[in-house]
Amino acid sequence: MTAYVFVTMDVSDPEQLATYAAAARPIAEKFGGKYIVRGGAYRVLEGEFSADRVTIVAFPDRAAAEAWYESQEYTKAKSLRENAALATFVVVDGV
Repeated sequence: MTAYVFVTMDVSDPEQLATYAAAARPIAEKFGGKYIVRGGAYRVLEGEFSADRVTIVAFPDRAAAEAWYESQEYTKAKSLRENAALATFVVVDGV
């Protein structure tokens, strides 16, 4: 079953975040990840939501998503994001 990683970020350093994004993409792809949404404009239709950036990555299954997030390669890439943005990552099973 496809799993989706839903990410929200509040960005403090766009240039550093771009460095992180360039490093993160090929690692996600190595684990079968495909970017569905990556920083596009959004509109809140109901309720409260606030983020500078929204990203959604589809993985073949939850195991692949978790393996990506916990991988040594992605751990190194995450360090590029630490001073560039505050992020929340959530993995959600698809239907």
